[in-house]
Amino acid sequence: MKPHPRDILVGAQAGAFALPVCDHYSGAPARMRKSLQLQAELTAEFGACVFDVTLDCEDGAPVGGEAEHAALVTELALAALTRLGIAQVADVSPTQLPPGMLRLAEIARAIAGSPSVLLLDEPAAGLNSVETRDLSNALKKLRGPKLVLVVVEHDMDLIMDVCDTIHVLNVGRLLASGAPAHIQANPDVVRVYLGDDDE
Repeated sequence: MKPHPRDILVGAQAGAFALPVCDHYSGAPARMRKSLQLQAELTAEFGACVFDVTLDCEDGAPVGGEAEHAALVTELALAALTRLGIAQVADVSPTQLPPGMLRLAEIARAIAGSPSVLLLDEPAAGLNSVETRDLSNALKKLRGPKLVLVVVEHDMDLIMDVCDTIHVLNVGRLLASGAPAHIQANPDVVRVYLGDDDE
């Protein structure tokens, strides 16, 4: 398939597909609009399982019956929480979780369905330095050949720590692209975002 210039191409070989970039929130596909935030009435475990759309279904009904479906989503949820290192909060209400732990539970919810690409918009927003460090460590464990992370973030320390390739935007325009070391040494990036130590 030939991608549109504004599509996001996933995969570089045959079978690659494109994710449409939507101009308006209301026009985004339902699965892209899905909020990561857990509902207060759900435990972290079953909040992580809301992505039932990723499971095989027939006519909207779970394959194999309700019991099998419940067992499967529970297994997926616990696996996702364990992968983030927070299996101990599986039965805790989100209202009882501190911000950093809640953010990890929200990300666990997103990876429960084994996506190939995870888009994170300012995941460190509202977190303190310790929580941001824990988030950074968790994201580094997640990334790999089977899961591409696309992170939009203003916390430069987190970006430098987590990302292999960085694209820096300024007023909607691409300012620089490259590896963390290249970005840190780019004079335009230093001027706009990192500050000049000599000033």
